[in-house]
Amino acid sequence: MILILKKKNRHNQKYSNGQSGTKQFYNKQFNSKTMETGNLTSFSDHLDLQYGKRGTETREKYEEGFEAFKLEVCFPFELYQSVKQFKASQVIPCSALFNNTIVGGFLFICSNDDLKFFNIALSTSPQPGLKFRMINSDYKSYLIEIHLIFDDDKTLKFQLNPADPIIKMLFSLVENEEKIAFHFYNKKSGLMASTYTGLDDDKIGWLNRNNKLMSSLQINNEYQELVKYMSKNIDKNEKLFKLNDSRSIEQSFILKGSKVVKLL
Repeated sequence: MILILKKKNRHNQKYSNGQSGTKQFYNKQFNSKTMETGNLTSFSDHLDLQYGKRGTETREKYEEGFEAFKLEVCFPFELYQSVKQFKASQVIPCSALFNNTIVGGFLFICSNDDLKFFNIALSTSPQPGLKFRMINSDYKSYLIEIHLIFDDDKTLKFQLNPADPIIKMLFSLVENEEKIAFHFYNKKSGLMASTYTGLDDDKIGWLNRNNKLMSSLQINNEYQELVKYMSKNIDKNEKLFKLNDSRSIEQSFILKGSKVVKLL
């Protein structure tokens, strides 16, 4: 069921499994290795290098083309209904429809301070850099840490349990589609901005290797100790969002016959 979010008019329909073309926000020509090292390049810097500074003719043409492309985004109905209940600085694994293609990703519950820290404007599609890490403690416990890198190297970090069946399913979906989505919800205003990016060969290779590893992992008690240890390593340019794992697959992911909300 798709609910068109307007104050008075609502139209319902069933979600179908049809697939259509999608657009990637990151240009494939960008050097992926720069985003895997400690010297990470922000997306705005990439645009400056690729298209020139704001105000130049080549940059203006790029931004005109970018604005002309409009995504239709549909979100899991139950998750959208519950979004106001979540605390700020939390992250929820989920999936969404982008132009009728299911893309796995994460919902970030943001306070005004969070949005200001990362300079996220919900009137546009946030476009952070991306880094994956698989961390282990003597090969007994594993942890996935994901970094989203914004302007001025401001970094949003969050940690996932690779032995969790929901995380296994999510990363399998991300590998299969070669895309990952991010949704930023302003807890005060109720506004949400969604974006997704195609993954380069390095990140697809990382997913391929680590999805095989994840398939053999079992949940154990040492994971929380690893989370505590890694959570101490946060500097002044970073913020750690905590995983909210209270939602089921049916509540947070789009499955065949799921109810979804169309974001306008």
